[in-house]
Formats: sequence, C-alpha cells, structure tokens
Amino acid sequence: MRTMTEAAERLAIVTLNLDLMCKRAAVARDPQAARLTQLAVDAVDLAADVMLGLALLVQRETHEAEGRLQAHEAKWGRAPL
Repeated sequence: MRTMTEAAERLAIVTLNLDLMCKRAAVARDPQAARLTQLAVDAVDLAADVMLGLALLVQRETHEAEGRLQAHEAKWGRAPL
C-alpha cells in the first residue's frame, strides 16, 4: 500500500510519461494522438481529484480525532505517556 506522498510522486511520474507519449504520437502524426492526449488529460484529472478527496478525508479525520482527544482530556485529564 502506498502512502499519500508515494501516490503523489507516482502520479507525477505517470503524468510525465503520458505527456511524453502524447508528444511522440503527435510528432509521428498518429491519427489517434488527439484522442490519446484527451484520455491522458482525463485520467490525470481524475487521479488528481481522487488524491485531493483522500487528502481532504485525512484532514477531516485528523481534525475529528483531535476534537475527541481534547474532549477526553477535558473530561479525564491528560493521559500519562
């Protein structure tokens, strides 16, 4: 399982590879170059949306956990380490 940072790095690498493939297809005058480019853009946009959604979910869960901890500490005092 990848961490969020590893997934973001992988997305960047895949994005660069897709960009290179699309440019090669365009230079080779491949009739599918425009379609390939649009598919690549759509795939990267979708992946970025998923990554953003996961980051927001982690942020919300962290905020909620901090709230629960503060409520627990207010009621019971700070737990010894």
